[in-house]
Amino acid sequence: MATRSRYGCATCRKRKKKCDEGRPQCGQCVSRGVQCGGYDMRLTWGNGVASRGRFAGSTFAFPDMVRNGSTGTPSPQSAASIGSPMTILEHDTPGATTTAHQDSPHSSIPSQPSPQARDRQSLTYRNEEERDVILKNFLNEGIHRLYATTACESIVEAFKDLMPTSEVLTLICVALQEVISTGPTVSALEKTARALEMFRHQVSLENFRSQEELFMTGAWICTLHLIQGLPWTSTFYQFLEFCQIGDDLSKLRPNPRYHLGVRQQMETISVLDFPNFVLGRVSPSRGLWNRFRKLQSSWDDRYDGGVEPVTGLPRTMLDLLAFNPLDINEITDQCEEKLWNWNGQTSASLWVCQLWDCYRYAGILAIRHQRSLSYRISQSGRGLNISLHPQLDVGTGTVPSTEIILFRLLSSLNAVLNERYCTGSHPSLQVQHLALYPLVYASLQVSALKATKHPWREDLIRMREQIVALEPGTQGHLLQLFDILDEAWNSGYDGFDADGAARHRELEITII
Repeated sequence: MATRSRYGCATCRKRKKKCDEGRPQCGQCVSRGVQCGGYDMRLTWGNGVASRGRFAGSTFAFPDMVRNGSTGTPSPQSAASIGSPMTILEHDTPGATTTAHQDSPHSSIPSQPSPQARDRQSLTYRNEEERDVILKNFLNEGIHRLYATTACESIVEAFKDLMPTSEVLTLICVALQEVISTGPTVSALEKTARALEMFRHQVSLENFRSQEELFMTGAWICTLHLIQGLPWTSTFYQFLEFCQIGDDLSKLRPNPRYHLGVRQQMETISVLDFPNFVLGRVSPSRGLWNRFRKLQSSWDDRYDGGVEPVTGLPRTMLDLLAFNPLDINEITDQCEEKLWNWNGQTSASLWVCQLWDCYRYAGILAIRHQRSLSYRISQSGRGLNISLHPQLDVGTGTVPSTEIILFRLLSSLNAVLNERYCTGSHPSLQVQHLALYPLVYASLQVSALKATKHPWREDLIRMREQIVALEPGTQGHLLQLFDILDEAWNSGYDGFDADGAARHRELEITII
């Protein structure tokens, strides 16, 4: 029987939970679907890495690891803490990130990594031949699995051009390929930590060949975190501060109007900033997508058509999905109608039409969920029992009721998942990126799901199982997400604060 012990795993000690001290992972963490923190003694200073003394540079207080260049295998929690979002840049405050590096004591450090850093880098792969094989696999297969559509050739070519001279970008790609191949592992967490360490060093020296390389490295550092279910938005916004991506995007240099690489990376960065694509977001959205699209509209040769490769969604639909949850009802009502009346566009794949419908309907439900959440908060402030209070009227203008929207969404999502799960079509796609956003906002329509006579709740559970079966390497944070959705169901009312529930669990879950 599990007993409370001061010698339990790091996760149970932090959560003040009983631990059965199972090896290699305790049963309590496995049953909750969280990453077991292990039993190694963590250093308590700074960000978990000693800055001086005989343990300098080490994440563990073991002399043999220090003598051997920290070659021991860290626990997942230890590796993740090195790459925690607040340590990407070596500054105490985000506001200092744009200038502090100029006066940094590290400015005199030579551009070549130290011998200790080279020793740590050498642990990533046994030899250059193995590294080249991993990179080849990433460019031929792995990179395409990080996009909802096939990555365009210009992006692949940009990688090929930058990687020979960018050790940090090479390390990121190696780690990404490992996560894609085997799922989040301790080894992948080690590589993530090393990539962040190298990126911090390059930032302190301003050691980037071009703005495109800086944008690409920062965006892929965040991607490496989010596909492992690690917090990343604080890292992301410190990165924005360093790149001086502020309110006036017209000052971006080189000008994205004439520089394809910078334009593509700005689109990727803007997608990461979407308000409703992350649960438990620590740093708020800055509305980058709308501001970048406004900049594009000022160009004579406006670039607003086609499909955005990260999400696989038409840019005209993303314009509608980038609404601010704090907008007034009149604006969100207009957004609902625009999503409902969206004309769409053609594609070579027939099933993509159903995918786009999923997002169109999910966007409508996301607006209504935010409206219900705001209503619930206002009623709670008045001391009313929200579980007994009637729900909001779900019909608005020309847009059908929530029940009809939900039915259409489930029908389209079922077709998309069956296309991949039952027929095995499109094996290169990460279906979790396609299905999570509509699945989440369908699951949050608690009143409609409880009121219907149809087995829609059972259908959603089945779809969850399909997603987990298709992406076994991501079960950890998916199970945590599904636990939040179950909590919403058990609450019995609309407007459940899924964002707050994720923050309470200290999670940041990307749902696209």
